[in-house]
Amino acid sequence: MPGLIPASELAGLIATAESSFDQSVTLQRNTPSQDILGNDLESYASVGTLACRIGPPNAKHVAAFQAIIGTVPMWIVTYSLSADVRAGDHLVNGADTLHVHVLLKPKGYSTARQAICGELV
Repeated sequence: MPGLIPASELAGLIATAESSFDQSVTLQRNTPSQDILGNDLESYASVGTLACRIGPPNAKHVAAFQAIIGTVPMWIVTYSLSADVRAGDHLVNGADTLHVHVLLKPKGYSTARQAICGELV
């Protein structure tokens, strides 16, 4: 059964969503290494930039994810459907770094993806 929304209309909705991305952050991914004693070390390397929108979570998200995020400030990051963002990534915005904890699963037709992030302090 064909989709309820024509592909051209969905593409327009996606373009509208992406036009609201007012931030550009550096996407970093852990590239683990080991020290001379064989201990695992975390080392984050830049893998690109990410256009996104960063905003506060709603009460539902705070209740659902506070146990995972802890007491650090929590943020919702909205980004393009085509972006390769993974749990564990870091998003660097100037002096602020967000740790991606949870990738939210889209429901129905999606125009963007969202991640729950905690601020690294």
